[in-house]
Amino acid sequence: MKLKWIGLVLLLSLPSAWAQNTAQLSSVPAARLAHIRHGINLSEWFAQVYDPKGYTQEHFQTWTTATDIALIKSMGFDHVRLSVNPQPIMDANRRGGTAEYFSSLDAAITMILDAGLAVELDMHPDSDFKARLKEDDFVERFADFWRTVARRYSS
Repeated sequence: MKLKWIGLVLLLSLPSAWAQNTAQLSSVPAARLAHIRHGINLSEWFAQVYDPKGYTQEHFQTWTTATDIALIKSMGFDHVRLSVNPQPIMDANRRGGTAEYFSSLDAAITMILDAGLAVELDMHPDSDFKARLKEDDFVERFADFWRTVARRYSS
């Protein structure tokens, strides 16, 4: 019985110890880290969309709303993790629809920032996308995409 209790204490103390050690090792300024202490994931908005219609303007406008974001802020969260599947944006680029897709992402990020939350963009591709990263030309396309995203959202 003592062994189980010691294990439980160890497990409960690990997150605190890990956070302290990580803060000491981080090259990110403490003032910046202070904005991302309590976060929540915004799933299935710009990634993991399982609706048969897919990544549509209707989905982007209704999946997560300003009311949802206000609730997240009121619950004490200071940032959100916004998962983004790169494939739909890269596909839109081939069809000339990149501006429309990015305008939806821009609107989402603006809504989140206006609510006083920080945003962590998480590139979250599906498995078939990851498998294609074995192809040199696809890697180059993905690198171009990353440069576009970096220019657009680095500030």
